[in-house]
Amino acid sequence: MSRCNELCTKEATGTCALCDALAERERFIRVWLKGGFLVDGFQALRPREPFACLERCFGWLIVRLADQHRAPGCWLYPSPRTEVRHQDVVREDHKQYSETLNKTMLTLLGVSLVCLLITLISPDTLLLAASSMVSVPLLTHVQMSFVAFLLVAPLLLIALFIYLHVFYGYWLECERERRSINQRLIPPLASIPTLFAFPDAVPRRLTQFIFYWLVPCVLYGMMFKAWAIPSLGLALTYEAGFVMGLAWVLFVRRHCPQEPGNSVVVYVVLLFFLGFMVHATLNPQAWQRPFQLFRVDLAKAWLPRLNMWHAFAVLVNFHDANLFGANFEGADLRGANFQGAELKRANLQGADLRGQPFYETKLMGAKDLTQEQVNTACVNEHTQLPEGLIRPPPCPAKP
Repeated sequence: MSRCNELCTKEATGTCALCDALAERERFIRVWLKGGFLVDGFQALRPREPFACLERCFGWLIVRLADQHRAPGCWLYPSPRTEVRHQDVVREDHKQYSETLNKTMLTLLGVSLVCLLITLISPDTLLLAASSMVSVPLLTHVQMSFVAFLLVAPLLLIALFIYLHVFYGYWLECERERRSINQRLIPPLASIPTLFAFPDAVPRRLTQFIFYWLVPCVLYGMMFKAWAIPSLGLALTYEAGFVMGLAWVLFVRRHCPQEPGNSVVVYVVLLFFLGFMVHATLNPQAWQRPFQLFRVDLAKAWLPRLNMWHAFAVLVNFHDANLFGANFEGADLRGANFQGAELKRANLQGADLRGQPFYETKLMGAKDLTQEQVNTACVNEHTQLPEGLIRPPPCPAKP
């Protein structure tokens, strides 16, 4: 009776399915996990003595993850409410939580779509021009640079995501209490209709996507956009990895059966997200995407030491631009205007500055590129120069 609730039928009928299920679960955990049978089995099957330490650690991990009363296993399972509240209190709380969830969910949906739309339609030029301004969702008449938007907008989405799930946790607890009261109450308490309570499969799946996976998907799109600049992309990778891991833990905790094996799957996926961030930290070159700068006007732009690795910069206007130490390795610079541009120590290794047919138009090669500019830059045997220019000796390899 202590393991069940007030609806237990053990005293009246002599049997209770819930009591029997709880007793079987406790017996399994006590005998096989806490009792040491599983650990003893691993030790009995060990092939060699050097694996003894690994087996003991693995057995301890299974026991710790299966314990729903201690961290980290307790993080994956909700704590049931013990006190019984009055039906009017439950009804009022349920109504307030439902209204707050509806408003927060619609706000999150609108802000996410606006952030995703701004990210997708914004050209890569905005990542280079500090004077480019975009509007911030929810903040009237507030504008900031596109780079600042990519840093601030994810924090706004994360704040709304956490706020939504805090209230959703309270709503789920209140909903379980409402259903328990309805089992013994005539007439039953009415459930406030909300988007996530629709009985149809499509609204439920759509709402589940909004609750758990919309923000991670938007952050992934913003992360891809930001990886044109590795330092900016790395910051968004940390934010996206954190939200993906948080969404995964919340999803498993609320929608999957409370079995000991589920916690192992959760930690495996979390290790995957951790490896995702570690790999981006140790090897940012593998994550960087090329700039797309077709026919962009960057005249008099201040772009020293800018990393434009493999950039598509056909017909770009670099007139009087400061490109000191810029990295154009493997970039497509056909038809680009370099008149008066500062190319000292710029990396042109593997860059294409020739004239080639492009959309049935004959490009005449990089415009106004002088021999003096080429001599001050860094080239190699793979650099393709316009006709009339002589390739200087290759730059020495970096130690």
